[in-house]
Amino acid sequence: MAMPRSLKYAAIGVGTALFGIILGWVLFPAILKSQLKKEMALSKKTDVRKMWEVIPFALDFKVYMFNYTNVEEIQKGGTPIVMAILADTDWEISVSELRPLRNQLCDLMDIKRPVMKQKNPA
Repeated sequence: MAMPRSLKYAAIGVGTALFGIILGWVLFPAILKSQLKKEMALSKKTDVRKMWEVIPFALDFKVYMFNYTNVEEIQKGGTPIVMAILADTDWEISVSELRPLRNQLCDLMDIKRPVMKQKNPA
């Protein structure tokens, strides 16, 4: 006994929809998550570790520090009044001149000094 053509198409459509749902909502996210965990881990074999150890671009950021002068009013919901303490970090000295100062600060604060890793010559 042959199935009617419309019933065959309906069965194929339902099967395709189920396959798409299972693949799209169950399998794909699980596969993607496992691949991301594998690639983003900081193990010694991954490229991410190499980029993390020696950043291939210059870091350029600015630090701004402010002091609140009306803490009691802020706690009551008032608008903060701030005073700039450190408004810009564009220093005139080079990084090589800044490193000894940074190391002295690390020693004073009793924290570990940052260590510069050299790139391997290719």
